[in-house]
Amino acid sequence: MAKPINLGRSFKDEINKVSSIDSDEPHYPDLYIDSDDPRVADIPDKGECTIKYRVCSRTHREEGKNGDKKHSCSLRMEILSIEPPEKEKKKNGKGYSEFADETRKRMGEFFKNK
Repeated sequence: MAKPINLGRSFKDEINKVSSIDSDEPHYPDLYIDSDDPRVADIPDKGECTIKYRVCSRTHREEGKNGDKKHSCSLRMEILSIEPPEKEKKKNGKGYSEFADETRKRMGEFFKNK
């Protein structure tokens, strides 16, 4: 599998320090998804998804001379589909999944009657 591309960029090199922006923290591009599928609301707040896409346009620039070249790249893509991770089973307050909790309950009842 190919190495992931880290899209974070530091504002330190691009803008003067502004009090509301911490220039040492990386900035990441946004992805806005508008869908009628209710599963979009269930995507976890953090994690990994598989995205199928199509590149619509691409720009690559090199500026500067021989040893001091700077590169900038941008692209616009259509997101064709997104596949979130499998949903985790809900856990009760003791940290057991619902299935494990039900199994423990039934085993307790079984041995209680013996």
